[in-house]
Formats: sequence, structure tokens, C-alpha cells
Amino acid sequence: MVSFWGEPDAGVQFCEPKFTHSENVYEFGNTWSNIAYVLVGCAGLLDPRRRRSRSFFTPDVCLILVGLTSALFHMTGRYWAQILDELSMLMWTSSVLVVLSSFLDHVLCFDRFSLFFTSIAFMLYAVLGDFRVFLAIFVAHVLLVFKGLRNLSGLHPRTIPLVLSLLFLATVCWLADQACFLQTNFHVLWHLLSALSCAVVHGALANLAPIHVASQIKTK
Repeated sequence: MVSFWGEPDAGVQFCEPKFTHSENVYEFGNTWSNIAYVLVGCAGLLDPRRRRSRSFFTPDVCLILVGLTSALFHMTGRYWAQILDELSMLMWTSSVLVVLSSFLDHVLCFDRFSLFFTSIAFMLYAVLGDFRVFLAIFVAHVLLVFKGLRNLSGLHPRTIPLVLSLLFLATVCWLADQACFLQTNFHVLWHLLSALSCAVVHGALANLAPIHVASQIKTK
């Protein structure tokens, strides 16, 4: 079916039946479930712990962007929307790494500028149009995020196990959906569980915000 958005041409397919609720919504469930990312991002923007440090708002803004672009991708089924979705995911991981690098330059082996330019170079994967390139970059970013979290002092001991558990369950759901296991739309659960894992990461960053502000005051 050709919708208002044109012929679907995404490079990645999902198990959810297409155009079940509207001729202009490619995947209804996978579209609405992205509200989870938007809610987590908005909650972060309203968190009073971060209001003194603007850099800590960046992951929240990027996560809202993830929700919006992913919804657009699943609503249209178009390749250009897929690229926007994947780029916004890289923007989110990059923004988290930038925040972590302000505390852990010596651990992550990145300063703010090298991380920024490296992430921009990674985003050029869009020119190649290969989902495997995006996947490799995204996994590398996620591993760096875990490395940074593991080396943070004062982090609640349950934070990393909780993020790992949520991300593991989300990944299982993503793979189950790719295999169309039980002919069930598991990708909705990927959205919800991965959004929860992002919420835990954002909570950990929020706890760092007062420390970041205090360190900036001392250096002035």
C-alpha cells in the first residue's frame, strides 16, 4: 500500500502488521510506543537537580528527538526517516558520553572535542546507507557508556545491573521481533524497556549534576 508518505522503503523490517489502523500509519504500535522516550526526556528537563548545569539537559533533548524520529520512522516506513531515527540514537549516546567525559576523560580516553568530532564522523555512516555500520557504532557507544558508568564514583551499586537487565530484555525483544517469534510485535517492548534503561542512566546523570556545578564553581 502507498500512503501519504510514499512507498515504504525502509532497510529494516519489523513484525507488526502494516496499515492496520490507518492508511497513513505504517506501524501503529511501534509508532505510539515511542512516547516512552519523549516522557523520559521531558521528565529529565523538569528535574530540578539539573537546572544549574545546562550540559546535563542535552541527553534529555536528544532522547526526546529519538522518540520523535523513531515515531516518524515507524509511521512512514521510509528510509529517510530510518536514517533520522538512527542518527538521533547516535546523538543520544554521544551526548551521554560527553557528560561522562567531563568526569572521566582519563577513563574514556576522550575529551569533549575529540568525542564531538568522532561522533560526527560516525554519523557519516548515513552516506553509506548500511544498517550494520550504524549497529556497530551504536554498540560501541553503548559499551563506552557502560565503561564510563562503571568508573563513576558514588554511583548506586544497583544502577549498572538494572540498566544491563533492562537492556538485555530489550535486546531479546528486538531480536524476537526480527525473527517474528510467535507472530507477535515485540518491538513495542523494545521501545518501552530501552526507554526505562535510558531513564535509569538519566537518573544517574542527574545525581552527578550537583557535583558538576560544584566543580565548576571551584575552578572559577
